[in-house]
Amino acid sequence: MQRNFLNSDVNFYSISKEQKMLSIDARPITNESAIPLGLQTNEPRIFSISIAKNKLPPSNTLMLHDRFLNRWMQLAQDSIYLFTTTDDTASVGNNRFEISSFKKADTIIKSTMIVKIDPVPAKDKITVSFTAAEMGNTSIRLFDLSGKLIKTISMGMQKQGQVIIPVGGLLKGVYFVEVTCGSDISTQKIIKG
Repeated sequence: MQRNFLNSDVNFYSISKEQKMLSIDARPITNESAIPLGLQTNEPRIFSISIAKNKLPPSNTLMLHDRFLNRWMQLAQDSIYLFTTTDDTASVGNNRFEISSFKKADTIIKSTMIVKIDPVPAKDKITVSFTAAEMGNTSIRLFDLSGKLIKTISMGMQKQGQVIIPVGGLLKGVYFVEVTCGSDISTQKIIKG
């Protein structure tokens, strides 16, 4: 049984061959599959797509393709893709994302930055340490599970560093830490206990 899923705030769905919006998509996939994904929202926001569990084909080459930004992320367990919708109508709709094998290797998101976050799970604070391949304008952002921005720390031009972020006032749950150094971005999941 296939059902359409509508939410007054946000709607994220796959698109069937018959152009129907599906909240659950049980079609078999292979490395040759191409599955369009749509997104509707009423206002510009920050979102995350995370891969919790997957049943992917052997020798998986499937990736999430953000057609709006022409960026690719390999579909692997615990991978996270953060993105923003804007007032530009191309940042939402049925043409924003697809799942397919990649076509342009030079646009694949692959971080060379080393990021370490301690402790996990966290109680009162987390320590974020990073080392990038090159010096760049650096920022660290903390998001909740819904993609809402909680905190931004701008660090200026850095190649490596360490920051302590207080998290004692946050509710228990899952959060994301995004470290950006120049064009290199690394996103990691943390748990607040």
